[in-house]
Amino acid sequence: MHFIFTILLSAILASFQGGSEKWIVQKTSEINVNGKSNVNSFVCMVSSFSTKDTMTFMPPKSNGASTVHCTLEVPIRVFDCGNKHMTKDLQKTLNMSSFPSLYIKFSTFSIHPSKWVNGTKVQADALISISGVTKPYKIAYTVSRNGDQRATLKGQQKVLFSEFHLKPPTKLGGAIRVYDDLIVDM
Repeated sequence: MHFIFTILLSAILASFQGGSEKWIVQKTSEINVNGKSNVNSFVCMVSSFSTKDTMTFMPPKSNGASTVHCTLEVPIRVFDCGNKHMTKDLQKTLNMSSFPSLYIKFSTFSIHPSKWVNGTKVQADALISISGVTKPYKIAYTVSRNGDQRATLKGQQKVLFSEFHLKPPTKLGGAIRVYDDLIVDM
């Protein structure tokens, strides 16, 4: 399966104090999971986040990078594949009964938000946790500024089901198989 995970992070500047900046991840942020099997392709989406999360950026280091504190929690139950059976298959594959959420924990951004302009390329160090397994990634983002206090980040990262010890779904005794590779667009 070619599984695309799309996260759109919209942030609003919340405060600037003690050299740190707090940005609010908007509820209107979304995730789109575009997958492929040997038969067709499909899209599973999270059209909004259930809670607002905060990203706290520390003052930039000498290299311009910034430590950030933020863990995004995405409940597995909010994914909608547009088909009840496909949604249940995704929830089962991601072990929703044992691990009801996936997590994206950011630790560093290569450029502090005070330097972001339209088209800025930013790299984020993040840990992605799915089904109790956590893997480190370097996620490349492109910034779109929407005024002084708003920004949208769009990025992409390739991951594999197997990296998280997950078996891609199959149907009809294996006649229909979802591919292992995933592309996470955030």
